[in-house]
Amino acid sequence: MTSEQKRRVWTKVLGGGGTVADAAKATGDTPNAVYKQFQRDSESPKESDHLYRDDYATFEDYCRERWDMPRQHAYRLIESTAVCHQLVTLGAPVPSTESQARELVGLEPCEAQEVMEAAHKSTA
Repeated sequence: MTSEQKRRVWTKVLGGGGTVADAAKATGDTPNAVYKQFQRDSESPKESDHLYRDDYATFEDYCRERWDMPRQHAYRLIESTAVCHQLVTLGAPVPSTESQARELVGLEPCEAQEVMEAAHKSTA
């Protein structure tokens, strides 16, 4: 399966309310692989870059036509992916769902790390 095919499967699963773990399982990847791919995708194109405008009139059109998801969900993925990227960089456990990661948005990286390490310990 190509990277593009995987991204399509992942965005379908996530757009349908599935978890990152569900998306990863659908393609035989790890949740970290899904997060890392969305991190790379969030680096370009995104609304602040306006790179999507070469092919799409608006960021909303880009999200809907390219990724089959509403703009608001794309923002949530971008924000939660940034949090997960920070956690991976710190060597901390990552949330298994986008909604869990979203709860960490706005925390300092060390605070998010503490939260995830405590959550990981409590479920081990």
